[in-house]
Amino acid sequence: MLDQLDQANPVSRTLPALAGALTSLVALVVFLRGQVPFEDAAILFRYSDNLANGLGVVYNPGGPRVDGATDMLFMALIAVLIKLGLSTVLAAAILNALGFGLLIFLIMYSWIKWSNLPLTFSLLPIVVVLLGPAWLQSTAGFGTVFFCALCALVAFPIEWSYRSGFTRKSLLLVALFASLCGLDRPEGFLISGALLLCAAVVHRSWQVLWIPLLVLIPIGVAWVAWRWSYFGYPLPNPFYKKGGGSLYEDGFRSSLSNLKRTAIPFLAVAVIGAGVRESRRRSVAVLAVFAFWCCLWALLSDEMNFWGRFQYPIIGILAISCASVAGELRASEILSSRIWARSVVVVLLISSFLGCSVSVLTYGFTTIQTVAHPLTVEQNMPASVSQVLERFKGSGNKTVASSEAGYVGWKSGWKVTDLWGLNDKIIAHDGYLSEQELRKLNPDVIFVHWCKSNQEITGPGTGFPCLKGWELMTDPLQCFIDGASYETAGLWIDGWDYSWGVYVNPQTSDAEKLKKAFKSMAVNGRSEASSQGPLPGPTNPCPDY
Repeated sequence: MLDQLDQANPVSRTLPALAGALTSLVALVVFLRGQVPFEDAAILFRYSDNLANGLGVVYNPGGPRVDGATDMLFMALIAVLIKLGLSTVLAAAILNALGFGLLIFLIMYSWIKWSNLPLTFSLLPIVVVLLGPAWLQSTAGFGTVFFCALCALVAFPIEWSYRSGFTRKSLLLVALFASLCGLDRPEGFLISGALLLCAAVVHRSWQVLWIPLLVLIPIGVAWVAWRWSYFGYPLPNPFYKKGGGSLYEDGFRSSLSNLKRTAIPFLAVAVIGAGVRESRRRSVAVLAVFAFWCCLWALLSDEMNFWGRFQYPIIGILAISCASVAGELRASEILSSRIWARSVVVVLLISSFLGCSVSVLTYGFTTIQTVAHPLTVEQNMPASVSQVLERFKGSGNKTVASSEAGYVGWKSGWKVTDLWGLNDKIIAHDGYLSEQELRKLNPDVIFVHWCKSNQEITGPGTGFPCLKGWELMTDPLQCFIDGASYETAGLWIDGWDYSWGVYVNPQTSDAEKLKKAFKSMAVNGRSEASSQGPLPGPTNPCPDY
C-alpha cells in the first residue's frame, strides 16, 4: 500500500517516517527509565516469563492454565523476545516503543496526506497524541500503546480505501490487521467489526463487510474454541472478575471522562463534519464508532483503569479517521464560499484544542516527573515484599496469599494465591475465599492491602476509596488471620496513606527469619501503623465455627 504514496510530495512520506522513528527511539529511552511496573503489568510479565520458560500460559508454574494477562499477543511477543535473550522489561519497552512510533507515523501521514491543511495545522493532532497518557501507560508496563497501534492499523487501510477504492487486496489487509487486533485483546475483534460495518454503510457496499468477515469469523471462532479448550473459558479471566454479566455505570462515565481529555479535538472535527453535507456520512460513522466504544466499557468495572488505558486505544482510530473528515470539510462548498463558516469552524477547533490542553499538559508534566524521579522498588510496597520473599524462595515449596498479585507473583518465586481473583478462575467465577477455604489453603505468608472504609479515616485501614467489594475479600481474611493465630510481621502506612499488612504462619519453616526480614525492610516513606491505632475489625462479624 505505501508504495503507492504520492512521489510528488515526499513530505507526506519522509516526515512521518522520521517522526515515527524518532518517537520510537525517544520512547524506548523513556519507557526504560520509567517507574516500577504497575501491578497489572507485572501480572502480564509473570505470564510472559512462564511462557518463555516452556510452562504454558499459567500464573503459577505447574498450576492450572488461566489467562490473567488479557493482552495475549503482547504477552506472547514478550515471551518470544525473552527467549531471544532480552529482559522482560526491555522486551515490553521495545514493543511499546515500536507501537508508539508506528502510531505517530500513521496519524501524521494521514493528516499530511488527507486533511488538505497546511503542514503546521496537520501537526497539531500529533502534538495532542504525543503529549497524552501514552508515556505514562507504557512506563508503567502496560501494553496499551501496542494495542492502540494495532487498532490504528485497522483504520488506516480503511481510510486509504475510501480514496483509492476498496479492493479485495485492501480488504484482506484489513482482515489481517483486524485479526492481530483481536488476537491481542477480545475487544479488538469488536472495534474492527464496528469499523467495517460503518465502512460498508458509508461506501454503500456490503462487499466491504463480508470479504473481511470471511477471514475474521473463522479466525475468531477458532481463537475462541482454542481458548475454551485451553483455559476452560472463552474470555480472559479478568473479564469475568471485572464484568460478571453486569452493567457498570462507572465504566461508561469513565469512558466519556477519559476520552474527553485527549479526544475532544477529533470529536470536534467529527461533530462539525456531521453538520456539513459533503462530510456528513463519514463524520456520523466516526461518531458511531466512538459511541460504540464508550458503551462497550459499561460491561466492565473501572478498577485499575489508570490514565484511561482501557479507552485510550481508540485515539488512533479517531485521529486517522478525522483526517479524511477534515479534508472533506475544507473542500466543502459552504466552507469554500462562506467566510463566516470558516471562522466558526476555526474558533470551534481552537476551542477544542484548548479544552484538552490542561489534561494534555498535566499528562506531560507527570511524565517528566516520572522520568526525572522514577519510583524505586523500595518505594513500592508489593515490590519490597517480593524482594524479601525472593530470598526465601529456595527453602521449600512456599505459598503466599496476596491481595496484590502483580509484583509479588512476578518476582518472589513463590506459589501465589491471588485473593482478588484476577488470576484465579475459582474466585473469579465463584467469589472470594471464605474463612474455611483459607484454612484449607493455610498459606505460609499473607500480604494484604487493608482498606477498611470509604470515608477518610486516620490510622490503619486508610487508602480510600476502596475498590467495590474489597471488604468481601478482606473480612474473611482478617477473621482467618486472627483465628489461625498468624503473627504480624509488619503493618505499615505508606506515603500515599495506603495500609499494608504482612502476616506469617507460625508453623512455617523460617517463620522467625521471615518476620525479621520483613521488619528490617527499608522504611522509604512508610511508617509503622501500630503506633497510630489498631486495625479496625471486619465490616461483618467473624462467624463461629
